[in-house]
Amino acid sequence: MAHHAGESAVRGRCRVSQEHACFRQIIGRGCVVQVERCTCGTLHLVLGPLSLRLSPQQFESLIATLLEAQSVLEQRAQGADCAEDAPRAGLSLATLLSQTVARGES
Repeated sequence: MAHHAGESAVRGRCRVSQEHACFRQIIGRGCVVQVERCTCGTLHLVLGPLSLRLSPQQFESLIATLLEAQSVLEQRAQGADCAEDAPRAGLSLATLLSQTVARGES
């Protein structure tokens, strides 16, 4: 759930660019992740103590991959709901971990 996506808050210098002072602005915030845009163009995904620095192209690719994965999970969950012998709706963590995708196929 995003909260005040347009809210501006300067957090400090960006460590990506040492040549000039960069500042980050919060452009999206939810209960799991916060997205910040740096004045140098870098996007920062802040997940608790973890911070990922991404170019706009990398960010776009990440979003596309996450949406694809969400779609697959929803389709599989719906299939489990329709199966007569399904013990319960949805997918267990063990089931998800047992299903691997070859590198480069995501």
